[in-house]
Amino acid sequence: MTVTIKRVVIVDGSGEDRLYGLPFPYITNNVSCTGCYEVYVGALLLDLLVYSLIVFLLLKAVEKLGLILKTHWLGVAAGTLVSLWWVGWFCLITSDSSFLLKSDYPVKIVHSELSFQQYP
Repeated sequence: MTVTIKRVVIVDGSGEDRLYGLPFPYITNNVSCTGCYEVYVGALLLDLLVYSLIVFLLLKAVEKLGLILKTHWLGVAAGTLVSLWWVGWFCLITSDSSFLLKSDYPVKIVHSELSFQQYP
């Protein structure tokens, strides 16, 4: 990801941790394994749903304005390749991770910031 919100949180019983995701945090460092992550599938699916809804609404607004968007097959191919690259990258960085539906422990957000970097 390139734009995300990095949240520094306090986890009950295990100290500080970081959560990443925009708008919902869906990935965090795994406390017991360096380089491993916990991926929260429920929040990840909600994020994808929000992104899809935003794109749909933007396209409907453009359509309502009367603008015609012409697409070239090369643009579609390039967009597909970029999307596949991001999916592949996500699969690589989460290969040793645990996938959970949602977080099992309560957290308290101490600090959050908008980040324009690749996390985690």
